[in-house]
Amino acid sequence: MTLPVKLQDVVDALETTSDFHAYFLDRRNGEIEMIPDECWSAAKKDELISEYPEWQREVILKAREIQRTDDFVELPNSFEIDSYEVMKRFCDQYPNRQISERLSDVIKGKGAFRRFKDTVSHLGIQDEWHRFERQSSEDLAVEWLEDNEIPFTRGDEIELGTDV
Repeated sequence: MTLPVKLQDVVDALETTSDFHAYFLDRRNGEIEMIPDECWSAAKKDELISEYPEWQREVILKAREIQRTDDFVELPNSFEIDSYEVMKRFCDQYPNRQISERLSDVIKGKGAFRRFKDTVSHLGIQDEWHRFERQSSEDLAVEWLEDNEIPFTRGDEIELGTDV
């Protein structure tokens, strides 16, 4: 039986995902494992772990376990999260039309993320952006948990993959 997962743990993992590692949820105990690409590759190639520092040996062994069992499910990666789309939704949904248009203009073309963050800072709406970004991560986490039929907790209450 799958133990309930803490929604907050999934949200935290989604917010720290990158192109250089992946997160996996252990269905047996609800724990989330972070596996750097280098360790994943070493496990896949079945390389000798004695060639690696002690901390990496443990991670490589965990990666081998993940690759050889069905007890783990991979969390959405940075491509699936689509940070640009989250940023675009914030621009489109911002209640002040002038600010919304200004933000929409700065996310066009190369350097969109930097210009967006600079503009958000200049306008003093960082808190609103961070709340929106956090809510987007939570919405994605809930959707992912429900799609994978993984029970989760929002604090003290257990949810069984259904909208409450």
